[in-house]
Amino acid sequence: MKKTTFALLLFSLCLVHTAFAQQPKNDLQSINLKGKIKSIKTSEYGAKDVFGKPTKDALLQYNIATYNASGNTIEDVVYKVNGEISLKKIHKYNEKGQRTDLSIYYASGVLAGKYVCQYDAKGFLVAEKVYDDKGTQTNRITYKYDSKGNLIEQLTYMADESKEPISEVSKHDEANNIIERVHSMPAISKNKNTLKMEYTPQRDIAKMMQVRQEIATDKVVHRSEYHFEYQLDAKNNWTSQVKFEGESKVVKYIVEREITYYE
Repeated sequence: MKKTTFALLLFSLCLVHTAFAQQPKNDLQSINLKGKIKSIKTSEYGAKDVFGKPTKDALLQYNIATYNASGNTIEDVVYKVNGEISLKKIHKYNEKGQRTDLSIYYASGVLAGKYVCQYDAKGFLVAEKVYDDKGTQTNRITYKYDSKGNLIEQLTYMADESKEPISEVSKHDEANNIIERVHSMPAISKNKNTLKMEYTPQRDIAKMMQVRQEIATDKVVHRSEYHFEYQLDAKNNWTSQVKFEGESKVVKYIVEREITYYE
């Protein structure tokens, strides 16, 4: 049961973990945050339209991430609505400031699994091995970059590497923003998901199109569209994000960030 749970956990972390592979940028730069940030509390709420204004509904979850002076994550804790820990991620680094491993813990404090990092001579993260709570390798992840250092391909292999890997392939614009990301799990699903993004002048996502297609035929199974609006602080980091769905822009979620700076 634990192996199945960790496998599902791995898939859910894939998109988030991809941002940390954008080396040699630090974690804050990889997610478009400016300044010397010490911690961020991110709270996600349901939302509804009240008299034409997006309004917070029930709290869904929140997390608190802490960063070192180099802008890399030290710890990221996901909480339930009642304040109990749901998941904890702890990052460790070597003397070069490179992440050596990422350990993921269940709420009980029991280790769920660990990522162990491998770098090339230029300091780029090129591979990771993933282990479960017993120390058994469950996955291997490889990364490829373009000439600007943008991550363009992530492949996640199962323990049985004869199966096709989970694949994420990204395209970037001239400003190095990700404008397209294709995610597929051919050994698990017959569908692939494509995200296409447009950005604000501050490089936050303004619009995102999501298309689910059959891998074999490219037949569209599902299509959705999302729009985002922001409130920014003095350093141009967003502190409030409103997510709308569809061309009619039906409000869906509100995300708030409390940012604490070293400065």
